[in-house]
Amino acid sequence: MKISVNSVGKMISEADWSYMSGLIDADGAIMALIETHAGKKFKCRVRIELKVTQKEPRILYWIR
Repeated sequence: MKISVNSVGKMISEADWSYMSGLIDADGAIMALIETHAGKKFKCRVRIELKVTQKEPRILYWIR
């Protein structure tokens, strides 16, 4: 079993990555939002948003 470390130092197994991938594929979305922003050079910015819908709150806490 392969284990990796994410940006905050938490251990994540390959099985957990696979589960999260399937969860997002089935009950979620990854979106890129383009917003106007006066302080930026090109007057806009891109924001990436991840949304997951679940009835079970502990799964959402786990993803977070």
